Amino acid sequence: MKATTADRLNQVMKRYELRQVDILKRAEPYCKQYGIKMGRNDLSQYVSGKVSPGQEKLTVLALALGVSETWLMGYDVPMERNDYEDPELLKRDAIFEDIEDILKSGGYTLFCDNYDDDYFLIKNSHNQTVIGFYDYDLIARYNTLQKKGKITADLLLSSETTFFKYLESLGYCVSRDDTEHEPTIRFGNSTVRLGSDTLDSLKDRIDTYARAIIDSELLTLQENEIKQERLVKERLVKHLQSKNIYSGSQFEKDRSYLMPQAAHERTDIKVTEEMRKHDDAFFDE
Repeated sequence: MKATTADRLNQVMKRYELRQVDILKRAEPYCKQYGIKMGRNDLSQYVSGKVSPGQEKLTVLALALGVSETWLMGYDVPMERNDYEDPELLKRDAIFEDIEDILKSGGYTLFCDNYDDDYFLIKNSHNQTVIGFYDYDLIARYNTLQKKGKITADLLLSSETTFFKYLESLGYCVSRDDTEHEPTIRFGNSTVRLGSDTLDSLKDRIDTYARAIIDSELLTLQENEIKQERLVKERLVKHLQSKNIYSGSQFEKDRSYLMPQAAHERTDIKVTEEMRKHDDAFFDE
């Protein structure tokens, strides 16, 4: 499988006992030559693997370290730089070698009459053609999955191929003699040739049925969650009611705190008859 640029940078640093500052010094003349800015923070992120360098900075690093750009990208090619070889061809060859290994792990084989051709066939373990790709389409699919960080044989092929494998798990084997003929489906001892429209219709119906089942199951799960929430709330209310907290019954039983307190004559001083008359007149008003 393909390594990462971070792996390769750390390998070079360990092999030649280089620090990041040493790499920056080596890269400085190439940065000036090509008008590229690359600082300590950039290189630190490349070495840690948090960020991958773009094509221009990758070229500068490869020149500064004297290694192949394709090797620095993580492909299984010679480390030594060879300016007489086309780096794009090296990269293409390295990608297809990686694709071959990935397909092989899934039980498939990458096949073409001539390796320099631009059209590749992918065959299953029965040597039946599953699907065909132009090289640029297969490379684009590989690069997209590489960025997402996950590449498997089924993802490399297509959703159609994954659908075929699902049918195979049910006992139906779909295959093509070649890409120009309609696919056939084998079940038991019988084989029937399918039109593309028939296969597409079958896939759509199965997809629709599968989505309906999943949606129904998700809806049931949501309903169960709502029921559980309601039950929890009901139990909480009953608990509070039993403690006379929520219902307010305790307050209904004891409302003495709302009753006004009766006024009493002062005892700290001697109350005269004139003072009493004054107080009575005040409250009367």
